[in-house]
Amino acid sequence: MATKVYLVPELKKVDYFLKIKNNKGIFDLEEIIKKINTIDRISTVYAVIPETIKSKNNLIF
Repeated sequence: MATKVYLVPELKKVDYFLKIKNNKGIFDLEEIIKKINTIDRISTVYAVIPETIKSKNNLIF
C-alpha cells in the first residue's frame, strides 16, 4: 500500500490553498470568503493563519 504524503499534514482534508498577499489592506478577507463560499462545488472556505502551521516550510510564504 502506498504511503500518503500531505503538503500540510495538519490540514489533511484541505484540497486547495489560495494564497492572498494582503500587504496594504486592499482585500477584505471576509468578503472574499463569502464570495468563494457561494460557488456551488465548494463546500467549505476558511482562513488559515500561516504562523499556526507547523509545516509551513512546505508552503511558499
